[in-house]
Amino acid sequence: MKENLAVYEALRSSIVCCEDRIRNSTINMYVVYFAMLSFGFEYNWLFLVTFIVLITFQSMINVDRLSIEKTSCYIRVFFEERRDDIHWESLHKDTLHLLAYNSEIRNIGWYFNTSASSFLAIISFVSLLLVSVKRYTLIRMPTDVFLEIIIAFCLCVIVIYINRRNWVKRHACSQ
Repeated sequence: MKENLAVYEALRSSIVCCEDRIRNSTINMYVVYFAMLSFGFEYNWLFLVTFIVLITFQSMINVDRLSIEKTSCYIRVFFEERRDDIHWESLHKDTLHLLAYNSEIRNIGWYFNTSASSFLAIISFVSLLLVSVKRYTLIRMPTDVFLEIIIAFCLCVIVIYINRRNWVKRHACSQ
């Protein structure tokens, strides 16, 4: 029985490590993103780099969130169903608890947590568009700038897809 608790504690500590990596990746994403965004006002192509930063960090965050979900499912199935004194992971999947939690937690912080990279991608796209339109009119816009706008739009859609895909998976696993 003690070896089972050791495995349980190791699994719980791996969840905590993944949560720390998510927090650190999110902080790093913001720092690198805003550095690239500020330089993007001088060099338009750096706006495109902001999308690569968002795609990279959001992919890392998605992997850690999926790892947490898998470990949580393992704990629920192999530990909590067999014991009466361990119910931490099951509490997060209880329907009534989720309804109460989601009704209380939906504030601006929740939206930034769930869609931060999407918001930042839209900010990058709009910034690139505004800077390009300010420098050139739409009629006299050079081909390379027009191509940058098209690439930025495509990258913005990719970032939104990656961010949205993560939350679709999480809600599907929790039901």
